[in-house]
Amino acid sequence: MRVLGITIFSILSIIAAIHVYWGLGGLWPGGTEQALINTVLGNPRATSMPSSEVTFIVAFLIFSAGLVALIASRIIIPKLSTLAKVPAFVLMLIFMARGAIALFIGLRSPDLPITEPFRTYDLWMYSPLCLIIGVSFGVLVFYRSPV
Repeated sequence: MRVLGITIFSILSIIAAIHVYWGLGGLWPGGTEQALINTVLGNPRATSMPSSEVTFIVAFLIFSAGLVALIASRIIIPKLSTLAKVPAFVLMLIFMARGAIALFIGLRSPDLPITEPFRTYDLWMYSPLCLIIGVSFGVLVFYRSPV
C-alpha cells in the first residue's frame, strides 16, 4: 500500500504543481491563453483562464488529496490512517464520478460544444487518469492488510 500511496501523492503533486504554474500565468501546454483554454478547459465560451486565486485553491485541494493518500497508506501520520479512510472514500467517489461521467458524456455526446484538443485528451487521458486515481483511493479505503 505504501507504493500506491506514494504513486497517488506523486501524480497529484505534479498536477497541483501544474495548476500553480497556470496560476502564475504559465501557458503550457497551450502557448497562448486561448490554446490553453482549448486544451485544459474545453469550454468554447471561455475567454480567459480562471483567476489565479481559484487556480491556487484547486492546486491546494489536489495536493491535499495527495496527502490523504499518504495518510491512508500509513506513510505519514499512521495514527490517522483509519480516520483518513473517510476523506479517501469521498475522493474515490469524486475521482470516479469525474472520470466516468466525462467518459460517458464524451462517448455518447459527440455534438456537445467542447473544444479540441480537450475532447480528445479528456477521452484518452484526463478521464482514464481520474478513474485510475479513483480506483486507487478505493484500494486504500477497502484494502485490509494481513495480520
